[in-house]
Amino acid sequence: MERPIRSAAARPFPRLYLDEDLTDDLGELLRAEGFDAIHTRDASRKGAIDPRQLAFAVEEHRVVVTANLVHFRMLHEAWLNWAPLQNPDQPRPHPGILAVPNPNVMPAGVMARVIADLAGDDHSKGVENRLLQWRIGLGLRDLSSIR
Repeated sequence: MERPIRSAAARPFPRLYLDEDLTDDLGELLRAEGFDAIHTRDASRKGAIDPRQLAFAVEEHRVVVTANLVHFRMLHEAWLNWAPLQNPDQPRPHPGILAVPNPNVMPAGVMARVIADLAGDDHSKGVENRLLQWRIGLGLRDLSSIR
């Protein structure tokens, strides 16, 4: 028996921006459960390079959800190093990055439940300026300060 996704309405959770390496189904499933989630295709940003995807997410105050850990890990580290140089008095944070398994490995329905469960957990530090990775069998780990 499939476990239902917990309702998003009862708790605050960051707005989500789903990278184009994830399926359209994931966005539809999350929106059906009350999450504010848009896909790159919804935002007419399909094919934009990853730095521009992150910049869009920052402008829209949305956490990036991606299966592309390699590129977004580099972007996360660059952001943390360069944002203070742009405005030393008030560096602009990114809303967060959540790396998930490739959709070929994990179906959209399962991934939606994982994201919903993560949203329900108490992330006392929040996700701002953090790079989180969720892996099958290992769960969530914070890669924010791992070099």
